[in-house]
Amino acid sequence: MIICCEPESGSVTMREPDVFTGFHVETPEGADLAAVSAVLGTPPCDQPDHVWVRVAHLAELAGEPAPEWHESLAGMLGYAQSKGWMNDDGDLIMAHVESAPSAA
Repeated sequence: MIICCEPESGSVTMREPDVFTGFHVETPEGADLAAVSAVLGTPPCDQPDHVWVRVAHLAELAGEPAPEWHESLAGMLGYAQSKGWMNDDGDLIMAHVESAPSAA
């Protein structure tokens, strides 16, 4: 599951919504993490190269996922919780930020 965030345009989309074994936010190279957090509507993350993503936003970005998708998401969130990658309220999940591959 890859969240694609374009801070300049304010665009947020999802690629690979059915891949629950890899989760990150992809941004243009050099994107400001504060701007990425603002576009995602989340507070800044205190971990370097990470941002918070709203759990509720994941289903919205996935479109109209099947019930099985929600079950797989619950498994991913349970794993993230066990690793300390979620906030105390369980409504935000921490995501590593990677630069989008440049078009060649």
